[in-house]
Amino acid sequence: MVDPFDSPGWDAPPRSSSSHDPTATKYPLMRTLTHYGLLNRFYDQAVCEVSLPCFDLSRCAEKGPTSVYAHGGFRSVASSLVDYAVKEIPNDISRVSDPADACLHVVAEGSYNKFDELARSDTWKGGQNHYIWWNFTLFPGEGELLKRPFDPFNYGMAAIATWTLADAHSREGFDTPIALYQKWERDHKFGELGIHRPRRLLLSFKGNIEPWEQVYWQHRWIASEYWEESDEVFVDVKCKINVRTKKNVPENHVQYRFPTDRVAYGELLLNSTFVFAPGGGSVSSYRFTEALSAGAIPVVTSEYLPPFYPEVNWSSCLVRVSEARVVDLPRLLRKISPSEIKRRQASCASLFLSVVGEERKGNDYWGEDNGKTQFVTAMKIWSMRIKMAKERESTIIDFNAHHVFQK
Repeated sequence: MVDPFDSPGWDAPPRSSSSHDPTATKYPLMRTLTHYGLLNRFYDQAVCEVSLPCFDLSRCAEKGPTSVYAHGGFRSVASSLVDYAVKEIPNDISRVSDPADACLHVVAEGSYNKFDELARSDTWKGGQNHYIWWNFTLFPGEGELLKRPFDPFNYGMAAIATWTLADAHSREGFDTPIALYQKWERDHKFGELGIHRPRRLLLSFKGNIEPWEQVYWQHRWIASEYWEESDEVFVDVKCKINVRTKKNVPENHVQYRFPTDRVAYGELLLNSTFVFAPGGGSVSSYRFTEALSAGAIPVVTSEYLPPFYPEVNWSSCLVRVSEARVVDLPRLLRKISPSEIKRRQASCASLFLSVVGEERKGNDYWGEDNGKTQFVTAMKIWSMRIKMAKERESTIIDFNAHHVFQK
């Protein structure tokens, strides 16, 4: 397939800036920042929407469910997710065994051992009609590289689902931000304690900090340095140990390790009305879903994109704070009325169960459902996007045929 974007190719090193010629006939590109930011690596990523060249709507049926092909065989993660979604929303998607019959191609953990295998596949075509469901071990053969979305892989025209999408490099209406799975697990079903029960703390944050200049870690530093602790505000940070070099760790700091502090951390979440959920290694952190799981209201920074933005509206749930106002967050939250807090708690609870989801873990704990509910949400959105795109395409054709060229 001819590259419609005039991109540098798979083997070319990342460029420090866009070199797109605005007078060229090729489609425009956008600068895509790497996940860790400080690496100063950028790719010229395709500017895409649900239309050509990124998405060929002629491969999708006019009516009925969207045909989906799961890459990696019938025992793959993609296969399990697609099968689960078909059972939950049979009117929205159907599974096909022949990739030539698919409107949407789903790639997930282990579908391919390395990215080059995907890029060389017969179906890839520069990523057209592909949806990559990012997981911690998307390409097992890539080693440490698999933990860094957009670095060093250029996904071309494929749509991405990942928790590392910030507003600066998400292709709105094409890529889908998802929630980073929670680590904390409850010993009771969600809502069993009552989401509107009295909570001792107005605001809390507990977690690691890194001696990096990256902006997401800086939000944690600001909270720890400037929030004035009181009976209703609690902040506790610990320097994270560099396990390889053992450097940059003051002797008087102890690493905060989640597995050894689960009870205290869980009690903190369950007793907090608002939980600060800044990013860490990326724009998101586990605290977003953990706050929701505890019935608390997550507070996020302005560049964070909530799960499935823009189709899913989170404005009635979460609270946004600009980077400049993080220092003033406790005072801002005190201005929110009790009735508004209850409305946001109810909205957050509904969104958590319907968009993120949970399941019982053995006989003792409740936790995330391995992304099944999120994937179902993604398939609903893709089915809707494709139907809307085809309707728009048909309307434009009709308009040009009956109006533009009529004298």
